[in-house]
Amino acid sequence: MTTSGQDGVLPPYRRVSAETLRLATEATGAPEYLRGLARAVRCGQATWAQIADGMADDLPEVQAVNAAVAAKAQELAEPAEPEKSDRDNDEPDDEPEDGNIVFREPR
Repeated sequence: MTTSGQDGVLPPYRRVSAETLRLATEATGAPEYLRGLARAVRCGQATWAQIADGMADDLPEVQAVNAAVAAKAQELAEPAEPEKSDRDNDEPDDEPEDGNIVFREPR
């Protein structure tokens, strides 16, 4: 099943399988929003298949995961700021365009 992001701003994403969700929640260092899914399944609120098929989207735990995924997708979709190198400063270059080094007198 493919779902659009918030207000159609994000590209569509595929839902993952029930097994993938289950394994992600058991991983060491799994974020709280994934551990919340495991608690919802243990409490009988939904099954892994229901979550994966989108039939439990009304659960707060599922909404938390969807919000985290949407936020990460938005973050990845934003253009990255160019990294500033050591040469990106206001000081004149010691090396002109032709590659010859210019020696300056000490001030």
